[in-house]
Amino acid sequence: MSKMTMLSSPSTQSGFISLLFVALLALGLSLTVGAMVAQLRQGGGLNRSMAQGGVAVQQQQQLAAAQQKLTAWYQNPVNAWQLDSQTVIPATQLAQILAQAGVTLDGAQSAVSTLVQGSGQVAYHVFALWYGVGVFQPATGVFAPGAGNTPYVLVSGQTIEAGFVQQTQAHMNDIAELLNNYFTVQNDNDADHDVGIDWFCDPTAMANFPAQVLPCYGVGNAGDSPAALIANSVPITATAIPQMIGLSAADLATAWPVPASQIVINSQPINPQSPYNVLTLPPYPVLLNTVLPWGSNLTSGNLTMYATSS
Repeated sequence: MSKMTMLSSPSTQSGFISLLFVALLALGLSLTVGAMVAQLRQGGGLNRSMAQGGVAVQQQQQLAAAQQKLTAWYQNPVNAWQLDSQTVIPATQLAQILAQAGVTLDGAQSAVSTLVQGSGQVAYHVFALWYGVGVFQPATGVFAPGAGNTPYVLVSGQTIEAGFVQQTQAHMNDIAELLNNYFTVQNDNDADHDVGIDWFCDPTAMANFPAQVLPCYGVGNAGDSPAALIANSVPITATAIPQMIGLSAADLATAWPVPASQIVINSQPINPQSPYNVLTLPPYPVLLNTVLPWGSNLTSGNLTMYATSS
């Protein structure tokens, strides 16, 4: 009897190779997905509130959308001024703010802090939106989530108002620099280089140099406090100074387009240490001030801006 050799058909071999390929592909995908998940967990890409199921994911997405809308509302300088000029925000006003921002709570809780005094000259409010259990501290704007990783978001005005303050301070510094430059140019052009002439405000010198000496603005007396000089300042937009030293409308604008935030000036040559009403030696001061939404004064430099003649 002859031996018969059993040979597999081509179709059988092809099926085996296909199964082997599928098994290898599944193994590779499993390893890749595992590596991606591990990397996301290590980098914080997966948070526990998002991993609790469909409800938590939906809540977190709703809060994130509300956070964007409320931040956009706060970034409007008029809204920021109106909000941060108040210490306490009533519940009725909070509801109005959320409506203006287009925020729908959908069962979430909401709260807003009292006015928080941050570092430097910045004050602001903090909004909190959350689902479930949590404790919001209105005095500090700090939120403590409850057990189970409460989904929540915060909207703080600290960075927003700090940017507005920085923008306004930059404009005031530009005005101060142009005033200093004006003083230096006029003094250099004076044949005598008389240090006794206050090119910012000198009623006596105006008789000899009417086109070069800046008119005096504001009201002041010897011994006046800084607060008194600020209170008796005048809006710089209502003076001839912008035209005389080359200021544009943008230079004169604060970040908050409301009348209460306009830049004011007091150029009365007052020296609290002198018994006389008029300074006769440099440095000659010019006070520039802007009232911030929360009532603080933003001055150019410490209190006054000085120019010294050579």
